[in-house]
Amino acid sequence: MALGSDINGLRIGVLEEGFSHPDGDPVVNQKVRLAAERFRELGAEVTDISIAAHKSAGALTFLLVQSMVETMFSTDGYGSGRRDLMAPDFLATHRRWRDRADELPVSAVILMLLAQQMESQAGYSLYAKGANAVSTLRGAYDNALNDVDLLLMPTTPKLPLPLPAADASIKESLYASFAPLGNTQAFNYTHHPAISLPCGMADGLPIGMMLVGRHFEESTIYRAASAFESATEWKTM
Repeated sequence: MALGSDINGLRIGVLEEGFSHPDGDPVVNQKVRLAAERFRELGAEVTDISIAAHKSAGALTFLLVQSMVETMFSTDGYGSGRRDLMAPDFLATHRRWRDRADELPVSAVILMLLAQQMESQAGYSLYAKGANAVSTLRGAYDNALNDVDLLLMPTTPKLPLPLPAADASIKESLYASFAPLGNTQAFNYTHHPAISLPCGMADGLPIGMMLVGRHFEESTIYRAASAFESATEWKTM
C-alpha cells in the first residue's frame, strides 16, 4: 500500500544537527538539502527542525560499547536477553572468529580493549549511564516525531572514505571506521526505523539521504522513499 502512494501532506523535518558535524562535507549537505526540496515539490510539507540531543548522540551511545563487544565476541553474535529469532548455523560460524583473531581489524581490537578497560575501571556503571542516556535520547526523537512524520538528514556527513592503506596508522584506521557513523549510530540503540536513499553524486561517489520514522511505522518511510525514487533521477541531481 505504501509503495506508489503520493506524499501530499507528509510532514518531513530537516534535522539541523544532522548537517552540522564539524568535519561534515558541504557538498553532502548541499545535495541532501536539494533532495529535501524535491520532497517539497512532490507535495510534502518540509520544515527545518532541531533536536539538540542529536549533537551528543554518538558520544552517549558509545558508552554502550561493552554490550556491543560482548555480543560480537562473547556470545557469538547473539544479544543476550533479546527475543530475536536466531540461526544456530550463524552463531556457529560467527564463533570461528577465534580461529582468526590475528586478522581482526584494528578498530575491532581497540573496541575490545576499550570495553575491557571500562569494565576493569568502572564495572558496568558506564554502560548503565549510556543506557539511561539512550532512553532520554529516544524521547527527544519521539517528541520531534510528534510534530513531523519523518526526520531527514545526510546518512553520513562525508563522502565515502577510501579504505585505509595497509600501513595506515591506528588513528587513520579508527577515523575511517567511525567518522561515517555520526548520524546513524544513535538509531541502532533508539531503534527508530530508518532508510538511506541515494540522492546525488560528487566526484563519482554516491551521497545518501537518511529518513527516520516513528517506531513501527516503516510504511511511512517506504511511502516517502518510493515517491522520491519514482520521480527522481538521483545520479543527475
